[in-house]
Amino acid sequence: MIKLSEEEHKLVQLAYKEYGKTFIHAENSLAIYKYFSYNVTSGIAFLPFSYLVATYNSFVLSVLSTVRKHDTQACMMIRHAIESGILVCYSTYDLFIRKDALLRKAELFQQTVDENKASINDKSLLNEVIKDHGYFNEKNVIVPDETAKSKAYNWLNRNYPEESKTLKWQKNHINEYFSHANVLNAQTGLDIDELFHKSSFFSRDSKKIILSRLWWIANNALFILNMFCRVIKNYPLFKISLNDFENKRK
Repeated sequence: MIKLSEEEHKLVQLAYKEYGKTFIHAENSLAIYKYFSYNVTSGIAFLPFSYLVATYNSFVLSVLSTVRKHDTQACMMIRHAIESGILVCYSTYDLFIRKDALLRKAELFQQTVDENKASINDKSLLNEVIKDHGYFNEKNVIVPDETAKSKAYNWLNRNYPEESKTLKWQKNHINEYFSHANVLNAQTGLDIDELFHKSSFFSRDSKKIILSRLWWIANNALFILNMFCRVIKNYPLFKISLNDFENKRK
C-alpha cells in the first residue's frame, strides 16, 4: 500500500509537466470555487453550502483520480459532483421560498429554549429545514430521503431545461460505462495482449484520454458554478460578492 501511495504521489507531482496548460486549466477552474465572497442571510443556508462543499471536493477528487490514473474512480466522482451541484441549486431554491416561515419557527424555537420548555439539542427545527432531503432519527443520525434527487432533477428540468438536458446526458454516459462493473472498465488495468502477465493497479489510459478527461472536469466545474450563479440571482438565499467570480467567469 505504501509503495502504491508513493507511485500515486509521483503521478500527481508530474501532472504539471505531463499535462501542462490543461492541468492548470482544470486546477484554476476548481479554484474559482474559492473566489466566492458571500454572506449567508440565515443559518438555514448550511444545507446548500454543505452540498457546495461536496461539489468542490468531488471535482478535486476527480482531478486527482485522473492524474493518478484511476479512470473509473474519476468518472464516479464527476457523477457525484454533478449530483451535488444539482442539489446545491435545488436546496437554495427550496429554502429561499420557505425562508420566512422557517425563520419564524426558529424564533419560536429559541423562545421555548430560553424558557426551558425545549432542549437546544431538539432536532425538530433541523428536520423542518432538511425535510426534502432527509431527517434526524431517534439516534440523531441523518437518514437521507431517497426521493430528494428526483425532486431536484424535476425542478431543474422545469426551470433550467438546457442545464438539465446537458447534465442528464453526462450522468447517463457515466452510468452506462463507469458506475457499475462491466467488460469495458474491467480492461483499464490490463494489457489485453499479455492478459494477467501484465496487469496494473493504474488505468492504462493514453495521455490523450487524460487530457480530455481534465478538460471535461474543468468544463463541468464551470458549468455548475454558472448554473449556481443563475439560481442565486433568482433566489438570493446567499448575498454573493460577484466581483471575483464574474471576472474569472468571463
